[in-house]
Amino acid sequence: MLGLDPIIRADADSGPGGEVSDSRPGDFVATTVVDERQAALFEDRAVLLRGLDHALEQGEFEEALRALRSFEAVYGQPAEGPPGAGLERLARISWEGAGEALDTWASVEPFLRSGTRRRVRDGVFVRLLASHAPESLVRARPDCLPPLSVFLETAPGRLEGEGRREARRLVRDALLTGRVLEPLDFRHDEAVALVLAEDMAPGWLACLGAVRRLWPVPPLSTGEADPLLGPRPDALPAEEPALAFWRCLRVAETPACPEEALHEARRRMKALQPELHLAFMRRASPRLSG
Repeated sequence: MLGLDPIIRADADSGPGGEVSDSRPGDFVATTVVDERQAALFEDRAVLLRGLDHALEQGEFEEALRALRSFEAVYGQPAEGPPGAGLERLARISWEGAGEALDTWASVEPFLRSGTRRRVRDGVFVRLLASHAPESLVRARPDCLPPLSVFLETAPGRLEGEGRREARRLVRDALLTGRVLEPLDFRHDEAVALVLAEDMAPGWLACLGAVRRLWPVPPLSTGEADPLLGPRPDALPAEEPALAFWRCLRVAETPACPEEALHEARRRMKALQPELHLAFMRRASPRLSG
């Protein structure tokens, strides 16, 4: 049992006034010493705080609010806990709509201390991901992508590396839509932060991340090859070269594509971005580089 440290003594116990008890020399007498620091862990105050923290991390904000009110009734507002007003708002919202939940969280977060902020963040994503895909959360609230990426990497119950792969795919898709992402928001994933720090437009960063194998390039589905190889590179609109390069990457990453389509994809990538094409060719498959 925690806090109990048996001490074995071989000497006889002395009674009041120095009298010797009827323990004989050589008898082992067990006594206990209670470590007050460990005993404090079992006090009501610590138990209530642990229950509050657990409820926050699981997204059980109604239960967290009850735990907070129970604590306040005895000890007052905990310095390390969430403000009651913010927790009331989280406990009242509907989780069917991702947008409402994320908006409420964003309005409450600035008033949270660092430890509580992490627990509330985890609880919000635990609750939302039970009924929403990560992509739908990013669509509802694009600025949730950095904290969602952190959560996916650290969330329990996932296969090793699965959360990071999912987070990187979300980054890839955001870049392909033209979103600018700040490297410092992704410092938890150094390889992604290094890509985002490059002086390139978002679409090109998506291509660079694919060339560096940070995220997958979706292969072509049946019948997609011809549209992807549409006009010649010199006829492509000026604002679309990165997406054109991405389409060529998809052609190149599709094993069943005809040989002529692969060679055309290589030619187009070289015309669109020679340096990125060279980096791609250095890591390309034997079929493509031969």
